[in-house]
Amino acid sequence: MTSSRPEAGDIWLAYVEFSDHPGVGKVRPVVILDVFDDTCVAVAAKVTSKDLR
Repeated sequence: MTSSRPEAGDIWLAYVEFSDHPGVGKVRPVVILDVFDDTCVAVAAKVTSKDLR
């Protein structure tokens, strides 16, 4: 059964704004690092299929 409360180590989807376009973003996967009351600390890493070389 899945929980509606995040726990450290969970992967959730979150709306993340683009740093170069304020107010614009996408839903991206994030890893929950820690939870304080109703606040989560998460890490988001850029994942792309574009070859940057």
